Amino acid sequence: MVVVSAQTIACGFGVGAALLALWLFFRYPRLGPSTLGGAILTVGCAQLLLLVTGKATAAAQGAAGPVVALVAVFLPLLVFPFWAALRLIHVTNNRLKCR
Repeated sequence: MVVVSAQTIACGFGVGAALLALWLFFRYPRLGPSTLGGAILTVGCAQLLLLVTGKATAAAQGAAGPVVALVAVFLPLLVFPFWAALRLIHVTNNRLKCR
């Protein structure tokens, strides 16, 4: 039997979340903020959500179990910051191209 540590699972979810965010970014290019202020606000909200990720995941695990906590709470809370960062990079790049 192979034992996988919690850190390995978290790293795997981090890589998966980054790939999902990348897919969302390219699949729905018009989704999200189109101004620099909106993109910065979105990144700020993502940072605030990252602060509660541990508590939200623990609460979901207690209520519905570890699988639901990982897939329904932990993964979306990791995807959002990656996606927000991609939107900020995109908006900044577009703003610099116009000048």
